[in-house]
Parts: sequence; C-alpha cells; structure tokens
Amino acid sequence: MDLVPSADSQNNDDQTEQCVVPVPSMEALGTADVDSEDDEFDEAEKAPPRLPSAYRAKPSVIEFSPVSDNGDNSLKVTEEIYDPCNLSPRGLLNTGISALIESLKFDVLELHIEGFETTVFEVFSPAECFAVLFSEGAVPGTWEVTGKSEAVRCSPHIKLVKKFRLRAATELDRSEKIVIAFFNSSTPSHLLSPSRALGYEVFSASELIEAKRLTLKRRLRNDRWNFWGNAQVVLSLDVIKHVSKKEMITIEFGLTSDAPRRNRMFFVLSRGLPQGTWSPIYKSEVRTRDDMASFNAVCLECLDFHGGDESKNFRLELHRWYKNGRTRPLGFIQTSLEKLKTMHASTYLYWWPADDGITSAKVTLVRALASPSECRFQFSLTSS
Repeated sequence: MDLVPSADSQNNDDQTEQCVVPVPSMEALGTADVDSEDDEFDEAEKAPPRLPSAYRAKPSVIEFSPVSDNGDNSLKVTEEIYDPCNLSPRGLLNTGISALIESLKFDVLELHIEGFETTVFEVFSPAECFAVLFSEGAVPGTWEVTGKSEAVRCSPHIKLVKKFRLRAATELDRSEKIVIAFFNSSTPSHLLSPSRALGYEVFSASELIEAKRLTLKRRLRNDRWNFWGNAQVVLSLDVIKHVSKKEMITIEFGLTSDAPRRNRMFFVLSRGLPQGTWSPIYKSEVRTRDDMASFNAVCLECLDFHGGDESKNFRLELHRWYKNGRTRPLGFIQTSLEKLKTMHASTYLYWWPADDGITSAKVTLVRALASPSECRFQFSLTSS
C-alpha cells in the first residue's frame, strides 16, 4: 500500500535528498442541481474540517543538505507548489527519442485522451458524449474509423476509458495523420466524420513522440459553428511493454451492508501514467440503491491493466452518479499489482477520501489469488 499517492516514485539526487509529503486529492468534478430523489449525504457522513488549502497546495519539502565547509549541516525547509508532473520521471520519460523509437520495434504506443473546458458539449449532448479515432483512408481526403471510446464525465472535464494503440514501428506509420473527434451520443455510425464532430483535432505519432513529456495540448476545432468555447484536448503517450507471459487480471468490488447507502454509484479503474496523471482503463456499470451489494467483476489482460509493468500504480475510484449525468468522487484506494501479489486475504487498504465524499471507510482485500495465468482480487468497502 502506498503512503503517498503518486503515479511515479521520486528519485533521490546524489547531493540532495528530498521528501515530499503531498495530501492527495481527486479532480473536482463539479456539482450541479440534482433531482430531489438524489438526497445529500447524512450529517454523520459529512467531511470533518479539512486541512487548510494552502497546506494541500504547498507541502513542505525538507532538504537534507550535505555537510558544508563550515560544518553547518542543519535541515533546510522550503515551500514549493506540489505538482505530480514535477516528480523526477523514470522509465518512459527518461528515454531519449531515438531510444524510444528503437523500442517501438517490440513495444506499442498507447494514446490517452482527456478533454478540458468541454461544458459546451452539454449544449448539444445532454448525455455522455463519446470519442472516435480516425486514420487516413485509402482514398486521399477520406478517414476510416479506427476505434471508439466512452467517456468518464467529470464536467467540464472528460476522460476516455478505451485506449487507442498507435502504429509507430516505421517512420511512415509515425508520420500518418490521425484525428480524434468527439460526438453527440445520438450520432449514428454512418454520420461519423470529423466534419460532423462536436470538436476534433489532427495530429501524428511523431508529434507526440517529439512533444515535451510526450504530451500535446490542443484546442479543438469545429467546422459547423462559428461560436466555440475553449474546449481543449490533451493527448498523452504511454508505452505498452512487450511481455512473453500474459495473464488475466480480475477485480471484484462490492459494498457491505454497513457501507453508506447512495442512490447510484459506479467505480473506475485508473492507471498511473509517467507524466504524473491518471487515466481510466475501466468504468463499471451504475448501481442503484436497491442493488449495491457488488458490481460486475472486471476482467482485463495484463497489458491493458498495467501496460507490461506490474509496479505501475493503479487506483480504484468510487463515484456517485446523478440523473443529469453529473458525477461526484467519493474516494479511492491506490496500490499496484506487484504489491497486491504480496498481500493476503483480510488485508486492509487505505481509503483516500474525496472532498464531501465518504470520509471514513475501510476497504478489505477479501480474496487474493495469484497464479501464472490469472490474478483475482476481491475488495469490499465498509463504513467505519
């Protein structure tokens, strides 16, 4: 179990060691007017007084300086803004462009997509929108659908669940133009084209590989309306490592009878990216208040789950869902497959509460099975 929720661990410098103690927080998802049926939390479940926001934003950084010439080896405490992306990167981000391109003979690039300032989508798509990836067709000027993905809607912020694998083994593949486009949930398949999208952007794998921190941030285009907000798309790359042994990973999650009763809930599995962000890899179904005992089990291949690196952290996030499509985070647990394999049944995992979420809860590892072909883990949440 991780004591500090970060997608990557911090490397220590030879001359100066740093110890960052951030307070975790989940993205603010915004709360809208909800139906009368969606009752607010009980008084007993309201969050206790939170730490000052300044502490959450500016954790102390204690620098252990080496002994100076005058013999002064006192501790020096400084303040700096905490940003997960400022953590010393490892692995993917330490790889040079030439070395990364060389590894693509065996490994695969995976595209992670987030949309920001997408409130304008709600004008045209009250329900959840979806995204489509297009590649260049055989006829110049045409586009072919490569894949579709549903979104985890955290208005005005959306994340795509399904990841797209990019062809990047050759220079021709890396220079091929690709389009990511967002559509209204009611758009039929035969009308899927960038010109009919709520917003789209054109890019190539080469642009992403050469971008700083393997991340591109672009403003979405639109061909149909002159008025358009500041909707943006953030494209990030992760490398799926080639592994000879492929196992299936099954995650089961449920709530005991003592758990706080909510009208509707769902959970999301998110993988930590080298850039310091989190990207969803699975979104569960929404459970109603009459059927909260357990969610459907999720079964993923190891490459989809951790990208070929068992030490990568992942989160199991619990969200509340409202009738108008809005969501609210309730909290999460964070660990890695590597650590789960060392745990035994009845182990407790730390619950990181979200603001105005489930502030006091206990998550138990009910069952743990690890074999060369399959790993199965069952979690249960109980209020405490």
